[in-house]
Amino acid sequence: MKVLRVLKVTGTVMIAVIALYVTSFTYAVSSTSSSKIKDFQLVHFDGGEVRRSHVSIAVRRGYPGVVPKITKRASAMYPNCYDVKFIFKNELRRLTFNCGSSSQQLTMLTR
Repeated sequence: MKVLRVLKVTGTVMIAVIALYVTSFTYAVSSTSSSKIKDFQLVHFDGGEVRRSHVSIAVRRGYPGVVPKITKRASAMYPNCYDVKFIFKNELRRLTFNCGSSSQQLTMLTR
């Protein structure tokens, strides 16, 4: 009886350890890691401040039919920094606007 109980406990512990290891490895190699997030420079058409609506229009122009979730990042270095998440073709996409020194620039043609 003791041998069966020891085997059962050891098996349960091993399954728990393997499950934790596999989930941590999955999160580490996620396709949404910060190294794969594209950053764009968004410039207002008359030099004004970029707003959430401008970011939404820029995203919807590039990815038609999506509903982006836009959050403003509190950053002293980049005051107009926005993080964007949306699902496009059953895949989670993440973009940032004005959060780095990217050379990819989008200009606003709307008012």
